[in-house]
Amino acid sequence: MSTQVRYALMIACPWDILTINGVAMPTPATGPQRFIPVFDTQEQAVEWGSDGDTIVPITTTPNKAP
Repeated sequence: MSTQVRYALMIACPWDILTINGVAMPTPATGPQRFIPVFDTQEQAVEWGSDGDTIVPITTTPNKAP
């Protein structure tokens, strides 16, 4: 199984910044209360982030199909 490098923007984002059909996502009752966005490319993370945000490369392994 091959691994892939992704890029995490180390910022704790509230769930309500995500919307589906214009409806903000509610925070799950039992958590997590915030999330860290992960991007396919470093350029995407830089574009989405702000000055001072830390971008960290992470290694992911695709899930095997059941």
